[in-house]
Amino acid sequence: MNPAETFLTFLKETWWLTSEMAPYLLLGFTIAGLLRVFFTEDWVRRHLGQKGFYQIFKAVIIGIPLPLCSCGVIPVAAGIRKQGGQRGAVAAFTAATPQTGVDAIAATVGLLGWVFAIVRVFIAFLNGLVAGMVVERWGDGPDKESVEGGSQPEGCCAEDSSSCCCSGEEPEAASQSCCEGTGKNSQPANPTTRSKLASGFKFGLVTLPGDLFAALVFGLLLAGAIATFVPEEFFSSIPGGQFGVYLGMTLLSLPLYVCSTGSIPMAYTFLATGMSPGAVLIFLIAGPASNTATVTSLWKIIGPRGTIGYILSIVATCWVTAIAIDFSGISLLVQEAAHHHDMSVNLFQQAMAVLLIAVLVTAKVQGRRTKD
Repeated sequence: MNPAETFLTFLKETWWLTSEMAPYLLLGFTIAGLLRVFFTEDWVRRHLGQKGFYQIFKAVIIGIPLPLCSCGVIPVAAGIRKQGGQRGAVAAFTAATPQTGVDAIAATVGLLGWVFAIVRVFIAFLNGLVAGMVVERWGDGPDKESVEGGSQPEGCCAEDSSSCCCSGEEPEAASQSCCEGTGKNSQPANPTTRSKLASGFKFGLVTLPGDLFAALVFGLLLAGAIATFVPEEFFSSIPGGQFGVYLGMTLLSLPLYVCSTGSIPMAYTFLATGMSPGAVLIFLIAGPASNTATVTSLWKIIGPRGTIGYILSIVATCWVTAIAIDFSGISLLVQEAAHHHDMSVNLFQQAMAVLLIAVLVTAKVQGRRTKD
């Protein structure tokens, strides 16, 4: 293809992916806003202060639907720890939460199918349990950190701030400033139901899209580029075969900041270019659950041994899951989700894509005005 045809193909692939994801992303953003009304971060911190498997289990259940990015979860985890939360619960919450979220689950259904979405949620659940149990049994340092007067975690930002790492800030800096719902612009002590709903929808349709703007745009553009330039069955030629691909995806994903929602179009194109579902799941698990900001923050929050155990638990879960998926009948079910690439998107999906772009741009502009 000549450069003009290549560019048009790139635009077509990117638009197709955007249209496929748009209805589910918009639905996910709306549900995320409603969840915000009922599951505040103060509520999360209050329910994770005890030791044992039940607290680890509860941390995973609470964390899975919450729409927190992989560095946005760090100040919440720090707050849980400061208010008496146990190492295991903190590790479980930190591992499970950024892998999913209602927006990411909805987008996964739209682009990769129900089977892949269910498998992804199950793995996030399993990964959270494993990380929590490993850290609780193997971690170092005191069981609890003292808290004077129930102070907030350091570095929380105001609710309306768009300074989260997902909005383009470096993860290392954002990990200290990405709390939601605390600080000088937080909710009044006794907000009405109407004000709670208004705040929730503002979070779901303004704050969250603004935070995810850079990650989503980057993910969609990169996915369009991969679909355009990477030939099919490319990954089958990597040295070491399937396990070589596993190793490569692990080494790529562990230090890399990957948003759970923004990674979905990349995961789709990886499947379309011949990568196995198991290897794609390594990318979807390790990327959101571990990056340099998460590791350096956890080193302080749960200690060196706990952090090492956290990383090893993620790697072990990734590889066991990948092998189980790729060498069983489940892999065929997951792969079917990637075989509708040649289908054209309908008018409704394209209208939703236009609406999604409008929401994202409006949220980003609003975020810039808030900063100024």
